[in-house]
Amino acid sequence: MASATASHPEQTPFSYRGKLSFGPIGWLMISEVFPLRLRGRGLSIAVLVNFGASALVTFSFSPLKSDT
Repeated sequence: MASATASHPEQTPFSYRGKLSFGPIGWLMISEVFPLRLRGRGLSIAVLVNFGASALVTFSFSPLKSDT
């Protein structure tokens, strides 16, 4: 538990930099790709694919996590 607490200060600035720099660019690009009449459906499919890819990465790397 101590190692998880000690790594938190290093992870927080990394997360904030991603959210403030390149994080929103993907959402901006997705919203500009689809025409207005298809934008809602296109964004919902893009969010579904993004969520699925994130879940796939999370569940793929979870077994590699050490329990020590």
